[in-house]
Amino acid sequence: YADLVKASDRFAAALQGLGIGKGDRVAIMLPNIPQFVVAYYGILKAGAILVNVNPTYTSYELKHSLHDSGARAIVMLSGLVGRLAPIRDEVAIEQVIVCDIGDTIGIPFKWLVEKQMRTTGMMKNVEYGSTVHHFDALQRNAPATYTPVTITPDDVALFQYTGGTTGVAKAAMLTHRNLVANCMQMDAWFTRVKFGAEKWLLALPAFHVYGMSAGLLLGVRFGAEIIMLPDPRNTSHVLEVIARQKVSIYIGVPAMYIALINHPRIKEFDLSSIEACFSGGASLPVEGAQQV
Repeated sequence: YADLVKASDRFAAALQGLGIGKGDRVAIMLPNIPQFVVAYYGILKAGAILVNVNPTYTSYELKHSLHDSGARAIVMLSGLVGRLAPIRDEVAIEQVIVCDIGDTIGIPFKWLVEKQMRTTGMMKNVEYGSTVHHFDALQRNAPATYTPVTITPDDVALFQYTGGTTGVAKAAMLTHRNLVANCMQMDAWFTRVKFGAEKWLLALPAFHVYGMSAGLLLGVRFGAEIIMLPDPRNTSHVLEVIARQKVSIYIGVPAMYIALINHPRIKEFDLSSIEACFSGGASLPVEGAQQV
């Protein structure tokens, strides 16, 4: 957590160095990786408004979110920069900050991850310049401290876009008070959680409101060790991580619980470390809850 504070301080300072100030919008288009968390808190510390963007969006979908929000900067994977290129002149984006999943992984696993990411197209060569920056280099060259910004509980912290199931996606404007109150509400229900002693699995995407609030923010609220999975669809991998890391808190949606229950190899994994589960996003069938 001390490292997170320092890294997010530097990211806030880096944003301020790029001209980002209070009320400016900064988009994050990332899966669950450490840079998401650093950027999340860095954006808020700079007084900016965070715009959560689904990394599976096409250029057309991305255009709507960026144009509607008026985002001036975006943090994204190198493999996603190509989706921004066709619409760059049609949105307000001035600065692009690029990172990759392998950036925080040590050698030799870094090479294996990068090879896999290039195969899937999620990692590509990027031409850096005055408006395109590498996440790590930007932080290294930034001051260690940022200029404090006055933020009130009723200031908007986040634009969270709806799924757009009944039309174009709309941004729910969440305040700092909204986010804190939601954490306190969930805190009241999680009476068995031990502060600073839990292993918290964040498999739900943090760019969705449920994964962000119950997974990321609540995990930080409890001082938990947060284990981030970029792809929750690989049920075998989820089971392996739970068993190997001794996960104690699992946050999921009904489909994820049903997938775990019905996995053909579930009896091969020791899941006894799990102390509490949280379900949301849809109704969890009674039978499924009992099996869980």
